[in-house]
Amino acid sequence: MIISELHLSNFRNYNHLDLTFHPNLNIFVGKNAQGKTNLLEGLYYAAMGFSFRSRHDEELVKFGETDCAAEVTYCDRYGENRLLVKRIQEGKRTRKQAQRNGTPISPKEHYGSLNLVLFTPDDLQLVKGDPSLRRRFLDMEIAQTSRFYYEALQNYNRVLQQRNRFLRHCRDQEKLDEG
Repeated sequence: MIISELHLSNFRNYNHLDLTFHPNLNIFVGKNAQGKTNLLEGLYYAAMGFSFRSRHDEELVKFGETDCAAEVTYCDRYGENRLLVKRIQEGKRTRKQAQRNGTPISPKEHYGSLNLVLFTPDDLQLVKGDPSLRRRFLDMEIAQTSRFYYEALQNYNRVLQQRNRFLRHCRDQEKLDEG
């Protein structure tokens, strides 16, 4: 896969950015706080549908604006594709919409459309830190390339959450019975 273009609108510190990538190598150089990481975050957001830096999409919107968008154009073995993720304010509600080549898609369809591997200084914890960090990293990378793995991982996480809720409920119920 080769990424050819990135378009950002009201994303972090960018009002509007149209960037064309060289097919071989791209190097971003600049002073601190100029938007290098924001650019990479915009690329990741368009490709994956979520940020690697924030759990809250409202943090991605440029200060003073209500909507933002990130679009990436890439070529794979089937031809050229565009992935667009928009965060739209509608009255008091916000919604996120993802599209592939102009057609709305679900997060499940979006994830893995463009395979990315991101390694940041924080990822040094993969080597030094808890094994759960390594499992999560590998789960995310494998899920990009296998729909079966993605669905199995979703089911596993859902069952794990249900089990944990049940165990908490049992523990709390036991405390009530003792009291």
